[in-house]
Amino acid sequence: VVSTQSTGKDLSKKRIQSSLCVQVVENFKRSLKNIVRNPAYSKARVMQSIVIGLLMGLTFLNTQNDQKVAQNKSGALFNLVVYFTFSSIATQTMSIPSELPVVKREYQNGMY
Repeated sequence: VVSTQSTGKDLSKKRIQSSLCVQVVENFKRSLKNIVRNPAYSKARVMQSIVIGLLMGLTFLNTQNDQKVAQNKSGALFNLVVYFTFSSIATQTMSIPSELPVVKREYQNGMY
């Protein structure tokens, strides 16, 4: 416990919060470490994106430009956006339990 002799105030409870830029940089570093430590996961995500991209490209191959096709294209694009959004959210949600101890430790060290 750090205290001053003249005032007797406890200074251990005073926290200095890092700037937003420092927080973003530290989280980016942690993410890069996770990517380097788990290359199979990164390769699987890249392959998944390539396969879905090819499937979506085949969806629009040799299509005409009339009203019905335009509506079908809009529906396919909507499904693509929903798929990528939810797959990204699911991935991040599943990583929260494994990342929580690290975030707590960094918070206690004053990084956030």
